[in-house]
Order: sequence, then C-alpha cells, then structure tokens
Amino acid sequence: MVVISYYWGQKFYPIPYKIKRAIGYFFITGMLLLAGKILDFETNSILFWIKNSALLFIFIALFIKLEKVQLTPLLQKIKLMK
Repeated sequence: MVVISYYWGQKFYPIPYKIKRAIGYFFITGMLLLAGKILDFETNSILFWIKNSALLFIFIALFIKLEKVQLTPLLQKIKLMK
C-alpha cells in the first residue's frame, strides 16, 4: 500500500524524495536490530544496557556522518544557552 501511495502521489504531486537514502536507513536499522537480537543478554544485566547504548550510539554516529550534520554550530548554541 505504501508503494502504491508513493507512485500515485508522484503522479499528481511529484516530490523529489531520496528513496535510496530512506532504504539505506531501513537497512542500517534492520542490521542493528539483528545485531541486538544476536547479542542477547538478560534484561537486568549491565551488558544489556551497554549493548543497547552502543547500538544507539552507532546509529546516531552513522546518521551524523550520512547527513553531514555539522556539530560545531550546535555545540556553540549549547554553550550560549548556559
């Protein structure tokens, strides 16, 4: 249904979506979810929290790298807020 809606929408209201990038994010997310399932620890163990934090950090780092987010202006704004 999503694919049909996309093509129908492009027919009447063409928007230049970055389809390859969106598919890439789905793939990256799927791979990180798979890694999380493979590295299965008890819910209350410290390894569980370390694993999930590491996977989240990896996703954020990949997002920053792929989107070319400039951290310097963001950090300067945070310093000005203090």
